[in-house]
Amino acid sequence: MSFGGLMALNNFSLALAPGELHGLIGPNGAGKTTVFNVLTGFYQPTEGEMLLNGIRLNGLSPPAISRLGIARTFQNIRLFEELSVLENVLVPLHGRSRLPVWQAVLRTPGFWREERRARDQAWELLARLALQPYAREPAGRLPYGLQRRLEIARALAARPQLLLLDEPAAGLNPQESAALMSLLSALQQEYSLTILLIEHNMKFVMHLCERLTVLDHGLIIAQDAPAAVRTDPRVIRAYLGADGSA
Repeated sequence: MSFGGLMALNNFSLALAPGELHGLIGPNGAGKTTVFNVLTGFYQPTEGEMLLNGIRLNGLSPPAISRLGIARTFQNIRLFEELSVLENVLVPLHGRSRLPVWQAVLRTPGFWREERRARDQAWELLARLALQPYAREPAGRLPYGLQRRLEIARALAARPQLLLLDEPAAGLNPQESAALMSLLSALQQEYSLTILLIEHNMKFVMHLCERLTVLDHGLIIAQDAPAAVRTDPRVIRAYLGADGSA
């Protein structure tokens, strides 16, 4: 992926196995979020090919890619702050509806059946992420940690096969980070998810992820299990600091 003369990603290659929990790490400006923007159709790659279960993603719009089974969260939380917590989760559920517009306009029995199904699914997700007590609250009034959870709930409402998490532990205290690690491990199993996450919290990724890909200036400098990445001299120099502490 290049922007004019700037090569944001150079010869980037990544294959994820179904059910894998994979970390994408690297210093600021390494190209991590660019990977997410390319995978979700916000950017079209300058060269190369992207495949999801054999389906080519190049040239598809973000909504089309979402319908194929990729959902994401964002580094900077992007909730509908004035909508309720419940309504935020209903948005992607309504977006997946194949009900003809005229039925929604006329409020037909089919519309109400679809609405009940969507609300049942939304309540189930809120319960799973411990957000039910806040269902009627405006999303913008939630504490920061709960807003992070709501972003995950909203992404899950799109029924993804591949979930992209952009710094899910950012701004969380150690107790919240530990709880999020447990939650993501459980959600991965329950929803048969493949997860690719960007994270600067090294303790978080080292304990949670099965494999790590390390980027530096758009290039992959390491791709291995966390224990091997931790001791890789290139990673220590580029990201972990001179002593390799994490």
